Amino acid sequence: MAYIGHNKLILIEKVQQIYLAHKEDGITNLYIYRKFIYPQFYISQRTFYLWLNVNVKQERKKIA
Repeated sequence: MAYIGHNKLILIEKVQQIYLAHKEDGITNLYIYRKFIYPQFYISQRTFYLWLNVNVKQERKKIA
């Protein structure tokens, strides 16, 4: 993966935390994106799915 800055990793981690919190309720990914992610972060659905696949811990080790 290309270089990801520290601030972007913080955003990615927040998106992943919101996703995990609502995924436990059994709702769909599309609903989570439309109801919680997009109004707060204004990212596309494609970016949302890409950010879900980012390993934040591993990327932080690369930066440090």
